[in-house]
Amino acid sequence: MKTTDYNTSVKLKELGFKAEHSTGHIINEADEELIKKHGISIVSEFYPAYDLETILDALPNYIYSSVIVSDYNFEKDIHNKFWLRIYNKDRISYENQNDVIYFQEYFKENESLATTAGRLLVKLIEEGLIKLEVVK
Repeated sequence: MKTTDYNTSVKLKELGFKAEHSTGHIINEADEELIKKHGISIVSEFYPAYDLETILDALPNYIYSSVIVSDYNFEKDIHNKFWLRIYNKDRISYENQNDVIYFQEYFKENESLATTAGRLLVKLIEEGLIKLEVVK
């Protein structure tokens, strides 16, 4: 099963994303203070790795955006609905009916689709466009 990579998993954990997961990344670091006090030499940190289905469940199917368009003597508030689209071996993005891109993440070489979708999720959380919820 392909899952989010280490960097994306760390970022999701830092942002407070929580969902079911079956694997993860464990990072071990030596801690001199623990060695001196307790004889413990390793501190482990666990970062959940998420599969594509979990990330897609967390991503909204669409996002609304309001754009003000000025034309001559009037202004019009246009509400756009941007749908989640996945393009094979290219990108995952939110686009409207006219193929205008609102947010996107391109696939990187040797990267799982779960990681690409995870990076898009991170971007939406950081922009405040989605509220985190536990995916079940």
